Amino acid sequence: MQETLRITKNSLFMYDEREKFTPVFLDECIFTAAIQCTCLLASSLILFILDINLSRYTFYLALFITVAIMLIRGFLYGFKTCVAGFLFTIAFTLLCIGAEALVPDVSYDGMAYHQVSIISLMSGWNPVYETHVVDWWNRTFPQKAYLGYLVANAGIWTDHYPKGSWVLGAAISSAFGSLNAAKWTQPYFCGLSALVFYRGMRDLKLPAIFAASAAAIAALSPVVLAQLRTNYVDGLVGCALLIQVGASISWYLNRTWTSLAMAMFGCLIAVNLKFTGAIYSLTILFIMASITLARARLSRAEILTLFAGVALTISVSAPTYVRNALTYGHPFYPLNQIDIMNGIAPASSPASFLEQNRWVKFVRATFLLPRGDFIDQHIRHYYTLVNRPDIRASGFGSFFGYSLALCGFLAPLLVWSVLRQWHGADSRLVCLAGASGAILLSVIILPEFWWARYVPQLWFIPILEAIALVIVGLKRVGVILLGSALLGTALAFVFWAQQAINSAYANPYRFLASDDADKVIVVRGINRDHGVFTFAYEVERLGKQLAFTDHPESCKREVRIGIVVVCL
Repeated sequence: MQETLRITKNSLFMYDEREKFTPVFLDECIFTAAIQCTCLLASSLILFILDINLSRYTFYLALFITVAIMLIRGFLYGFKTCVAGFLFTIAFTLLCIGAEALVPDVSYDGMAYHQVSIISLMSGWNPVYETHVVDWWNRTFPQKAYLGYLVANAGIWTDHYPKGSWVLGAAISSAFGSLNAAKWTQPYFCGLSALVFYRGMRDLKLPAIFAASAAAIAALSPVVLAQLRTNYVDGLVGCALLIQVGASISWYLNRTWTSLAMAMFGCLIAVNLKFTGAIYSLTILFIMASITLARARLSRAEILTLFAGVALTISVSAPTYVRNALTYGHPFYPLNQIDIMNGIAPASSPASFLEQNRWVKFVRATFLLPRGDFIDQHIRHYYTLVNRPDIRASGFGSFFGYSLALCGFLAPLLVWSVLRQWHGADSRLVCLAGASGAILLSVIILPEFWWARYVPQLWFIPILEAIALVIVGLKRVGVILLGSALLGTALAFVFWAQQAINSAYANPYRFLASDDADKVIVVRGINRDHGVFTFAYEVERLGKQLAFTDHPESCKREVRIGIVVVCL
């Protein structure tokens, strides 16, 4: 007998006949955040097709469309809930923008090509019609053509990589006049992924405190924290996949079109962040859709949502994947022709290590035992981790290996508990098994899955097993396993918070602004002047001129700003 929902039109929450809590306000915040981000991506694509450059009006257009959609939802479901969800989302967005605007990105990849791409988009580059950013830059700004020749690898990453994070960042930076604000997507997707995963955990009928803890730990992985102050996209991929997993769990259990829409939103974001994001996301989508369809057929609303999500994902990603396939014969060009491991410094990853098979490399990189004082070395590793977003050995933290080992040790106990009560097993365990299997498969299909930032979704495995243990009745064991992941997150968060505060107060560009000299003299950029392009943009914003010197011995002292060395 189906229970009839007793809904008050203008209520923030819904209750059924048994007073079961259904967080409508939470759902509205999640849905509004996804709509806002989707509108920003879609608006940018439409403007590119119309040959209109990104500007502050791109953000205004996306905001207008979002408001229109929220008004329609208000007429359908009640204005109080929709307005509250919209205002909360806008406030959170502004908070993310303001927080990130305080901290510059001086990481290697951030200065070498991520910010180069964002600056180019802000300056008028249209990736739909201008396929090569260096040629466009040299032609558009001939007086600054020398900077075009300093772009890392002749702009090959900017030309051919998915541009989702750059477009979202450039649209916001254009609206608020801050290059640093382009990183707003980092805390935005981190928070959104935590909310979506929490919603999925509540659908699994987990206690609120345990569900909130699991969601926070899953969203705040060391990879995400290490990249939270940068334009790296690996943490964003992890957040997008967490959104997809959490929404897929809700969809499997509730079969609502909004849950499916959120799963497709996670797919949209992951596909447009990174090539591997497309592989991971489609793998998870295929497995979760298969087990869901095996349970029941799609409703008309689900079919429409699925087709709309697929069409939108293809449309937004076509300028990257379709163009690469048609022009260079492979959608993942240039990765199909470049061995990215060849560019790794021998000191950080010796050739003897890279020559090992994938499993040996994974074991050595994940279960790396510290030397010297056991506790001291573990803590020092987390300090290093949050300051190096591309760290290789133990990228999830030195305690993650113990969490995985504990997972393996508890796996037989979990299987035995499931089989012992198989007659009473519910759909929650099937759903978790599908999600865990999809994540593991998405990890091992990558040859270099030993590198944590390449497989950010691996962080979810101990958390999902802890959830399964709680569901089968082994609550204390599940809490212990979750606690092992919490320890790593807590250590990484403490050091991240310390470094974030220091970065905000010790902004290197403020140091240059306070200098009375009207010129900033660059000695060199690391690795063939990578980063000079981004540095030149910031120097110009300070109203100073950029100069170069071939005689560093004449400098009184040298100061390193990110990956650029300045002569003082």
